[in-house]
Amino acid sequence: MKRTNRLHRINTWSLTTACLFVTGAWAWGATPLGTAFTYQGKLELDGAPVNNTSPGCELRFSLWDDPSAGTQLGSTQTLTNVSVTKGLFTVELNGGGQFGPDALNGEARWLEISVACPSGGALAPLAPRQPLTAAPYALQTRGIFVDGAGNVGIGTTS
Repeated sequence: MKRTNRLHRINTWSLTTACLFVTGAWAWGATPLGTAFTYQGKLELDGAPVNNTSPGCELRFSLWDDPSAGTQLGSTQTLTNVSVTKGLFTVELNGGGQFGPDALNGEARWLEISVACPSGGALAPLAPRQPLTAAPYALQTRGIFVDGAGNVGIGTTS
């Protein structure tokens, strides 16, 4: 009889734990990731790394469908007072969806970047445009398309 009660307690504990895990996983997965991504770059001036931490640099980013001509996608994103140390900087782009809901749809894209160091100076375009590359595990979503409204197509964009 003690053995039966012990098994009953273990099964109840396991069921309660499983319910908490499923509930926690649902709550965790309920918040979508959004469209923001991190971009890291290196700035050099006459072969030397730029150092400008105060007030920082102004960086202007636009997204294009071609490495040299093409069409701009969405609006330009301007970031001011970006700290650049030993030439290195990190920014978050498209956090407000500036490039549009369907801009990052799996087709090749390039960033056009203009820089002013310090912020407020004359902007200088950098060349060439920088390609956006996929994260290796993101490639496993091939054949799945999600449009700006959240509609999913498998093997089709409709």
